[in-house]
Amino acid sequence: MDSLPFDAEGFTLERCDDMDYFLSRMKETVLQSVDESERMFSSLWLPEMSCIIRNNVLNDSYGDRFILKEGYEYAGALWIGRSRDQFTCEDIGYLLGIYIEEGYRRKGLGTKMVKAAEEWCRINGLVHMSLNVSSVNEAAMALYNKCGYSPQSTVMRRLLRP
Repeated sequence: MDSLPFDAEGFTLERCDDMDYFLSRMKETVLQSVDESERMFSSLWLPEMSCIIRNNVLNDSYGDRFILKEGYEYAGALWIGRSRDQFTCEDIGYLLGIYIEEGYRRKGLGTKMVKAAEEWCRINGLVHMSLNVSSVNEAAMALYNKCGYSPQSTVMRRLLRP
């Protein structure tokens, strides 16, 4: 699929043709998903994480990648794929990554990107879409809540010191 329907005048959501841009934005989504203390030490873990993201992005079986454009200007990136529901094991759509450029935020484009991801799911015969969002990423939490998403489970974590 070369593009997805996108309901914003002057904008298109096209298949990714700039892997460097796409990878840099997916890396940004990771940084937005960690707290300040983890971000301070990102030089210790981000290179490995970036390598994992790159390998998955380059593997077409992980889904489709799109770039949001206003004319020739990049406005964001969307990565959507298939997964299995952790409880029912049904095939579902999975929002792997979404990014809106700073100057384009708070204009409804994030909501429209989520709707485009949902349309990708419908086109691919999937009736549910899932995503993960970090509890520290308040802007993303608000976006997904606004789009009708709600928690299905909670992942809990504890730092263990030697």
